[in-house]
Amino acid sequence: MKSKLAVVAGALTGAAFLGLGIYHSDASQAEPKLSTDVIKTMVSDQYPGTITDIELEKNFDKTFYEVEVENEDREYDLKLDANTGEVLKIREKDTSNKVSVTEKKAEDSTKATEDNEEQKNKKEKQNTQEDKQVRNSEEQKKDDKQPAKKDKSNQSNGLIGMEKAEKIALDAFAGTIVSMELDEDDDRMIYEIEIENGEDEADVDIDAYTGEVLGLSIDRDN
Repeated sequence: MKSKLAVVAGALTGAAFLGLGIYHSDASQAEPKLSTDVIKTMVSDQYPGTITDIELEKNFDKTFYEVEVENEDREYDLKLDANTGEVLKIREKDTSNKVSVTEKKAEDSTKATEDNEEQKNKKEKQNTQEDKQVRNSEEQKKDDKQPAKKDKSNQSNGLIGMEKAEKIALDAFAGTIVSMELDEDDDRMIYEIEIENGEDEADVDIDAYTGEVLGLSIDRDN
């Protein structure tokens, strides 16, 4: 009988210790002392940037927060005690030289567009130069085929023109003009005209601007 009582007493004692262990385990798995908002505030004060992720983790008898923070040139992976806020672990990564895929594609697209525009402008410029050369060549051919025209106008350069000079010369000495040229003598532009009339010849000098007869030389064959 005493043996049975001892067994029962031992069983009750074991159950009591087991219950105490379960209670202690449940107590250790209770909610942390620091809330998520408190942890966010603590992290933001020490690590400027954007909190991209925060998780509450439990490992045996320890409870901690895992927090990820990003800013323009840094990334932080933090592990903090959920009850005290102590930083248990930190991993820092420099991202200052990091270029996002979107930015890289945008840069490549912009560069490709600029290259295409540059090639297009070069081609257009080359085509324009070639067209200009063709037009100049065609105009030169036309000029070569056309006979030289006498200067009969005095509007562009102030000269009386060859036609008027011929008339003045023939008024001074009747005959047939055999030669005519515009020459400069002592800074003066002069039409030098040679006229024949039968056996007689005459040289007439006429001011190219005023039409004045500057000289008349007649050679008569008597």
